[in-house]
Amino acid sequence: MDKKIKALQIKKRVTVKGLKTLERFQIEFVPDCARQIPEALEFLERQRSRFFNIIEKLEELDETDASFETYLTESSVIEDRCRKLKSFLRENQLQDEDTLNDTTGLASSTLAFGRPNAPNLRLPKIELPTFDGDHTKWLSFRDRFVAMIEASAELPSIAKLQYLLSSLKGDAALPFEHTPLTSDNYSVTWVALLKRYDNSRVLIREYYRKLHYLSGVQSVCVDKLTHLVDEFTRLVSGLVKLNEPVEVWDTPLSNMLLMKLDREALMAWEKHSVHFTKNKYSDVIAFV
Repeated sequence: MDKKIKALQIKKRVTVKGLKTLERFQIEFVPDCARQIPEALEFLERQRSRFFNIIEKLEELDETDASFETYLTESSVIEDRCRKLKSFLRENQLQDEDTLNDTTGLASSTLAFGRPNAPNLRLPKIELPTFDGDHTKWLSFRDRFVAMIEASAELPSIAKLQYLLSSLKGDAALPFEHTPLTSDNYSVTWVALLKRYDNSRVLIREYYRKLHYLSGVQSVCVDKLTHLVDEFTRLVSGLVKLNEPVEVWDTPLSNMLLMKLDREALMAWEKHSVHFTKNKYSDVIAFV
């Protein structure tokens, strides 16, 4: 119980530090910062929600009168700070911000902001990739993000950081949950993400492990067979991209796929391939 309370207290302190970042943004605010306000408002709402969720859990674990009074006081103080911040941010929003808010946010469209010569320039809407920490989906996420965001010379670093943080989900997002929205933090966050996931040796191992443990089909079913083939070929394509010699893996790959088939499908393959001298991976995939 004490460990849970301690862990929640640490999370609470981290959340409060996030509010301090916004308060520093308020103190250092200049008109050119106005286009960062939509992201700041989103960040404020997230921090407020996290804080009160933590308080609720603490009240359930620590029911002493003294603790209750402490949590009540802290909640009142944080609510007041959040209200003042929200009021300040709304007062300093740009006049055309309502138009900007018609978009689904930075995660679904690109917006060139903070550039003196193009204050209202919109780039074409794009569907940003997301990444949840699954190593076998890293390559696709990395390449798409680099092409759409990282390589863009028009986007300022703070916009790239917001796009990046918006794209991270689940386990991938946790290490960067409290990253302040500053220009300097984009390169730091991107490098940290590359260091964590862009490791070919680990990726190869994860792709092969996923292939090995991919669920088999227990009975003939078009949807299940289609899913099996789609996932199997996705993983093999990942190994190809990692320069593994897949072209000479006919025996291991074809047999690995055959072992995931139900008895009826396996018998059908045996009849189909009775005159084959060797099981070729491409033949098995085409048959399934």
